[in-house]
Amino acid sequence: MPSGHGTLIFLHLPKTGGTSLRATLLASISPRPSIKLMNHDHTPLLAMKPQERALLGLVEGHMLYGVHEHIPGPYSYITLLREPVARLRSWHRYVCQTPRHRFHGVVAQGGLSLGDCVRRRMTPELDNDMTRTLASVGRQGTPFGTVTLQMFEVAYERLSSIQFVGTTERLGEFHAMLCDRMGWQAHPVKHLNRTTTDSAGFAADIPASPPGDAEGSDAAPMIREVNRFDHALWEQAAKILEHQLSRPCPQK
Repeated sequence: MPSGHGTLIFLHLPKTGGTSLRATLLASISPRPSIKLMNHDHTPLLAMKPQERALLGLVEGHMLYGVHEHIPGPYSYITLLREPVARLRSWHRYVCQTPRHRFHGVVAQGGLSLGDCVRRRMTPELDNDMTRTLASVGRQGTPFGTVTLQMFEVAYERLSSIQFVGTTERLGEFHAMLCDRMGWQAHPVKHLNRTTTDSAGFAADIPASPPGDAEGSDAAPMIREVNRFDHALWEQAAKILEHQLSRPCPQK
């Protein structure tokens, strides 16, 4: 889809480095309007008239797969996945460093490690949240531990249909490929959170484990097993990205 045509749908999975990618998307669709959805709430998009939705250059945010059903005309999905243990460590760090977060008091003041949070089944966010998003399964009504193989199969099929799939671990390469395919100028973007930077100079959201997150390697297998569907999706995303990177760029 050439730049300036259709609507981009950025399915922003939390703690995957998407904030950096978002900046590029917003700059590239300007001056076309965009809308940001949060907390899996599609109401702001549905409140728009169809002709207004058709003008959108970008729909982005923490939302469930499926908003394309409300977009008149062509669209392209973009998303990033991340190795689940690393992604949840980033979530834990964010909770510990953000006093306004609803779990800050329990986690930070209680000295809970990520492993503790998972064992306590603190929130469905810690249970295959990437699978939930792609399968359009919200956190309400689907408690911790109730993600099924059928949900995973739906998520897997949808992931395979997305036009642009990247991983946090290869964010710089994905960003360069996306800009090349879309005909955008690639501007290096700094992430707002603590980051490391890859060899391409693109900021990737890969913070170190926070102080007090002492689950160590002992809890990692348990966290990975709980999030086994997310781990399988991440592995598939890596294969999709590798295939995308190996394809020659189409003639512009």
